[in-house]
Amino acid sequence: MRELLTDPRLRPLHVFCGLLLLCGALLISQIFGLSVLRSERDAKADALEQMGTGATRAAGARNGGDGDLVAVSAGSAGAALDSRLRDLLRDHAASPVETETIGGNPDGAGGDPVARLVGLRAVFDASNVSLQAILYELETSRSGVAIQELRVERAQRELATEDPPLRASVTLSAPWRRSR
Repeated sequence: MRELLTDPRLRPLHVFCGLLLLCGALLISQIFGLSVLRSERDAKADALEQMGTGATRAAGARNGGDGDLVAVSAGSAGAALDSRLRDLLRDHAASPVETETIGGNPDGAGGDPVARLVGLRAVFDASNVSLQAILYELETSRSGVAIQELRVERAQRELATEDPPLRASVTLSAPWRRSR
């Protein structure tokens, strides 16, 4: 038996067996690591799904489930759009300066889709990162908000910081329908 371990002619077989054992151990450790990563990923996906389901349900209740703002009048549809924007501003640490509801068909009826739009002009201060997040959320929301006009300038000209506060002037529009 000792000759099998010390025979110089079998040395390549010993090296091969050692490498095979090493590769097997590495494969087992990778499989274990992947299973741990999969379970972490699944747990995070479940948590995100639960958070998303609650947010989607809340947005559906507020917007009637199909995307349009649901309101009794154009004024209340404008107020709902204003509220949505103010929620986004608060969530992203931005400061509203002024808002004004514009347009909108008083009865929300008629075949003309343009007549069923409500508009909002808003001016707010935000950092560059916050502004990007706010614009992204507005344009990807289920309520069909469209950015009609956007102007951005420094909020305070005398500040020369790396990320100066920005003043954004935005005109938004969104479809609405009369609640039943």
